[in-house]
Amino acid sequence: MNQFLEGISNSLADFSLATAAEFFKETSRNAVFSPYSLFIALFLTSAVNPPVSQQILKRLSFPNTEISQIDQIMQLKYLVKNIETVPPFKRPFNSPSFENFINNYNFTDDQKHIAYVILKKMTNKEKTDLPNEREKKFEYFLEKVTNGFDGNESSSLSKRVKSYKHLIKKDLVKYPVIAGSNFLFINSKTNFSLSDRVLKRMRDFIFETEFPSPGYELINEKVNLCTRGLIPNFLTPSDLSQSSLFLAVNTIYFKAKWENKFSRTNQQIPFYSFNDKETPTDFIKSTVSTKVYDRDGIVYIKLNYFRTQFVFEILMPKTIDHKKVDSELFNEFKQKAYHENFFIKYEKRARESTVFLMMPKFTIKTELMNFDKAINIPLLDSIVQKVVMIVNEEGTEAAAASGVQIKSARLDDPKVIKIDHPFIFVIRDPATQGILFMGEFYAPEETK
Repeated sequence: MNQFLEGISNSLADFSLATAAEFFKETSRNAVFSPYSLFIALFLTSAVNPPVSQQILKRLSFPNTEISQIDQIMQLKYLVKNIETVPPFKRPFNSPSFENFINNYNFTDDQKHIAYVILKKMTNKEKTDLPNEREKKFEYFLEKVTNGFDGNESSSLSKRVKSYKHLIKKDLVKYPVIAGSNFLFINSKTNFSLSDRVLKRMRDFIFETEFPSPGYELINEKVNLCTRGLIPNFLTPSDLSQSSLFLAVNTIYFKAKWENKFSRTNQQIPFYSFNDKETPTDFIKSTVSTKVYDRDGIVYIKLNYFRTQFVFEILMPKTIDHKKVDSELFNEFKQKAYHENFFIKYEKRARESTVFLMMPKFTIKTELMNFDKAINIPLLDSIVQKVVMIVNEEGTEAAAASGVQIKSARLDDPKVIKIDHPFIFVIRDPATQGILFMGEFYAPEETK
């Protein structure tokens, strides 16, 4: 793990759980937010506005609150680069031959970029007698992928070419698409300015515009592009104060397929929510081999995605009678889960098991959420976020936009686990404890 990321892993986890405990305290509705996106947006605000830097870094539990502006910017870029599998938005390939090659396949722009990134990495690892120059090496490797061999290549090169061809033909469509973007929108009506050193390192994502209009339109355009259309209208003019100096924005787009395939159930299954409410719901099902904890009144299950370090984890209190789900007990459970970090606690206690899992399909679209109270940094005008998450038999697609002003045991008959009453969930990286998304699911009817 990168030394910087290792140093702030606890900060990420503490910030995520503390924010969730405060934000979800009074809610009993479907909701999801991205702690990672909020963390980065606040970090960006700290990097460009020294007067509030100490307050922000302290609230983020940052290990070094004396860090310079330039170091913050460099580390900020790494925080985004660490999670992404594709560039945040379209970039040229700088290789006409690759573009001609990849256009022969019916891939999305994201898939084309993943193919490009992987080919770059493969050629950089090649240790044969290829030309020394990086670009020539890339073109040489691509020529072999396109036209085959003449019999003089090394076995190492041959294996890499075959591996890449298999990727293009079989696996690329299953690869995760994870992209993060940072933007700084400066209100041209104010006298806010940045030093030349900061401008030089941030010039690719700084925009000057008038608040609120037409600034909100430019902001929405960038957010819509980076979230692949999931968040087309991030802000309205009334959300943007004309007296704000700037708006720092981070977006995260996440799309990944399940490692174990799911299928839809043949019929709807009851989902039990509060007040004895029972709702017929579309469920998905699969026999999965993964880490499971199912005792002491708690169900924990970890679901892996294909080719990514991120996992989808579910925590649910067990009920004796599914038809009687107690709201007070659930609120006590979730607050304890956030304060004691149940996701790490029960991942450590969980054992590899094969279970037959059934869980609801769901879509959660949040309205603009205000985190001022949950995060509580007085000098900031507002801290807002929108999130869309879709969970189905294919996998998970989610997007967030944040803005800050100023070994398996095989069973012949696997145990059945049914996620059929309120639960909490996260998408996180167990290695760094970084939580991309965190949410609560109460009732299927709210997903329409």
